Amino acid sequence: MASDDTTATEYSSSRTPRTLLILAAVVVTVLVVTVCVMALRAPATAAESWAASPGKRTAASMSLSPCAPPPEHSGAELVGEQRGLATLSVRTDENSDTLACLATQIDDEWTAITVTTPYDAAATIPVDGAMVRSDALMQTDPTSVDVPETPSQHVVAGEVGDLVTAVTLQTAAGDTEATVSGGWFAAWWPTEDEYELDHPVTAVLTLTDGSTRTTEMTVPHQ
Repeated sequence: MASDDTTATEYSSSRTPRTLLILAAVVVTVLVVTVCVMALRAPATAAESWAASPGKRTAASMSLSPCAPPPEHSGAELVGEQRGLATLSVRTDENSDTLACLATQIDDEWTAITVTTPYDAAATIPVDGAMVRSDALMQTDPTSVDVPETPSQHVVAGEVGDLVTAVTLQTAAGDTEATVSGGWFAAWWPTEDEYELDHPVTAVLTLTDGSTRTTEMTVPHQ
């Protein structure tokens, strides 16, 4: 009988490491699944979905009826970009005033805000420079009980000289690559600091010869 007890004890101890390995494997699997689910979870706000570089425009953002101006202000889009849930569309009206519209799509619902900035005809843009035509804070994310203070989006749009091929803005969210198209640039980034509007926008401009220059862009006098 003694030999039977010894055999049973040895058998039980040999099972213990296997049991621990199985439990460890289960825990690891649960963690991997949890991480994957969190990674696949759609961002809930524009701020969460923001990226330092613009992404590919969606079909919905290309039409973007929330940003379509009224008939008397109709005009082709000068520059537009997509960053996560938010789309920025820039046009001008019949007075050449700048219309910057930021629209956010959450749960198939669009929230759009348009800011109009008067045009300064006296302002000139050097061929190797850039000028801000619109500089505004917007709030397109819905306010919730959990987040009583809705984050703001800082929107900047303007014109660039003929020699400028790229614009990188130094923002509160870090270096932000603007969209440059047809002599215009545009970008937005999340911020909670409304005092940003009191300071010039610092930008690094890339020129056609590959050189760069840093400049401060102020909004034209209104």
